[in-house]
Amino acid sequence: MNGGTAFINDFVEESVRQIRFGVLMIIVQDGKVVQLERTEKFQVQAMQNKTVQAEKITATVLERVREHIYREVAGMRYGQILVKIVNGRVNQIEKTEKRRWAGACGLDGEGI
Repeated sequence: MNGGTAFINDFVEESVRQIRFGVLMIIVQDGKVVQLERTEKFQVQAMQNKTVQAEKITATVLERVREHIYREVAGMRYGQILVKIVNGRVNQIEKTEKRRWAGACGLDGEGI
């Protein structure tokens, strides 16, 4: 990851460890991470039932998640990575990549 790598590493690690239900979003522009967003959801039933504990993420799992995120970001020019967390576990990682073409025109000659 480019730009502020130590900060990005810390933010990703902290988010994955702390979020019980939610999403971590990593935005990439011009091949650099430019924005990090963390959205946490609080499920009332889960909050009331304190006997249901979120799973603790191990250092090994955290390292695998970090490596997977780095692979997804590597080579990406524009797009985003979404890390979905359910009950304290990384449940899904989504990658949306945008590609821009110079000179692309619509039906009437205007740009896209």
